Parts: sequence; C-alpha cells; structure tokens
Amino acid sequence: APTVNNGNSNVARSKLPSGSYELHNTGTGLVMTASAAKQANVSAAADVNGANQLFTIQNNSDGSFQLLSKSNTGLAVDANPTDGAEVILWNVNKTECQSFIAVAEASGVYSIRLASNPTAALTVTNGNVRLMQFTGASSQKWKLSDNSEDTAAASAKLASIMTVYPNGKSLGSSYS
Repeated sequence: APTVNNGNSNVARSKLPSGSYELHNTGTGLVMTASAAKQANVSAAADVNGANQLFTIQNNSDGSFQLLSKSNTGLAVDANPTDGAEVILWNVNKTECQSFIAVAEASGVYSIRLASNPTAALTVTNGNVRLMQFTGASSQKWKLSDNSEDTAAASAKLASIMTVYPNGKSLGSSYS
C-alpha cells in the first residue's frame, strides 16, 4: 500500500471507493452529519438517512481524498491541522485542511487522517467531530455505508420472504 512519510514513521493508506457514503463511527454508532451551510460544524448524530449525513469521497491525484457535502458539493470537510480543532464545512479549495487519507484499521473499518499529518484523525468527542491525535480509540474509526437500502425497500423484501415462509412453516433442521 502507498505510504505517507510523517517524520520518522510511514503510515500505510487505503484507497476508498469514489461515491457518496454515510460515515458511521464505530465507537458511538453515530453518523457524521453537517448541514449544507458554509462554516457548519461537523457533528455526529443518530442515523436518519438524511442528505446532511451523506458525503462524497473525491479522490485526489496524490492518493488523498476530500469529503464533499452531498447536500452542497461546493463545501468540503475542513480541519485546521491542530490537535483538537473543530471540523467544519468550508469552500472546496484542496488545501491541506481538506486532504485526508484512510488507514485500514480492521475489515471495512478505517481511520480518516489528515494527509499532511497522518497522526491526526477525525474523532467523535461529545457529539462533535474534531481532529485529534490518533490513539486507536473506537471513536476514531469509521465504516462506510452507501445507504442504498431504505426502510421501505427492506420491508417489501421481508414481506415477500414471509409469503414464501409463513409463520410456522418448517424449514428443516439445517435452518435456524
């Protein structure tokens, strides 16, 4: 995997797929959320399948990426490169404040780190997303969800399955 040299250490980065995703925090179960307004704080909230919880991963030529607001693609997740800084939405400008890398932490789980300083990661703290020194805490790890399955579609599939296997129908001993 490509690496980012940060002083004396190299950090292996992972390529994320382009597209729009919800980012679910593994420590809190909350989803990265931001209104479509410039300077809006990026927070973590319960999953409501809203446009304000979708972010588009736009890969840069250097292997880093930007997180663009799906509800306002002119704005990107922006983190002042200092420990503890609040993360906000700001005009897309491709500065170091908007360039991130992903580091695989487990299967399908990533830390999202500042490309210019991979020791700093997007972290959920007190309902807000901040740039914090990476410690490996679950509040610094994220799963991507394309949110392609809405509740109505899932309910329709379940209803269809229930007509084939009505309550009380025996499926045999090999099924649970």
